[in-house]
Amino acid sequence: MSSSAFPHFELSLDSLKALYRRAPYSFNALSAFIASYLVNTAYVDYQKFMRIGRGGLLPYNVLGWAISLLMRPFTLSRQRMIDADGLPPPYKRDAALSSLPKRKGGRPQVYGLAPQRQLNQKSEKQKEYTSILNAHLDSLVSEHASAIQTGPSALEGGSVPALFSIDPARRSPLSYQYVSGTSHSEFAHIHGYDGSLHLTMSPADARLVITQGWGQLHSLSGIGYRGFWMPKFLRNWGPYPSSSNPGKGGRLPPTYTFIYSPRNEEEIETIKSLILAAAKFSAGIVV
Repeated sequence: MSSSAFPHFELSLDSLKALYRRAPYSFNALSAFIASYLVNTAYVDYQKFMRIGRGGLLPYNVLGWAISLLMRPFTLSRQRMIDADGLPPPYKRDAALSSLPKRKGGRPQVYGLAPQRQLNQKSEKQKEYTSILNAHLDSLVSEHASAIQTGPSALEGGSVPALFSIDPARRSPLSYQYVSGTSHSEFAHIHGYDGSLHLTMSPADARLVITQGWGQLHSLSGIGYRGFWMPKFLRNWGPYPSSSNPGKGGRLPPTYTFIYSPRNEEEIETIKSLILAAAKFSAGIVV
């Protein structure tokens, strides 16, 4: 293909050449500044990727970081991750939370997509709190062994324990579609790095979690569903299923929610209620 097929590219090159001829020292200085800025920005971002540790489905090295960087243009913006109006509408009676207190303070800084982690607002007792929440997962399995089982998280590369829904007959048609599309019907796990969680929730519960400041959507929540690619004013997640048909594999539900790490004992109790709500929707348990 001839270069004339790209007239705008040729024009840009000619403009750069002309600029260089007029002011070569300034051009070189500006080029060096831009290159230095880009390299430094990339290095800082790479350090963040390595600092949050293993997890997710990407390799824990420079290749994994590069893949995550290339994926970012296809992820949700931060504004969409905290915009509850972008969620699917409430589904029948799948809401498990009747109310939720407002989380105190602003939202923490969250980084990454696979893995996705919280960078600040972490308690000094984070490891203790994470142990308490993992014990809560174990207690749910003990109390509802016919509906839930625990095992290494498929979505976190086996790095943390997770909850899996094992009885499809208990789920609503929407829950069946959402949960069966994830790896081995996984619906909850806790991250050891920061004590944050990922939960698959009902649309109504996810809306409450986001509006009350307890979490945000994963940056790939809803990928594989047609509503993921639509702007807000056109968003259409499609009709809700009327029967329990399995969802396509390799998708994250539109309600796949990142829950912020607890900062005190009171917040632990709130997060326990969120885990229970996710279990009611995703595994159909009755309490």
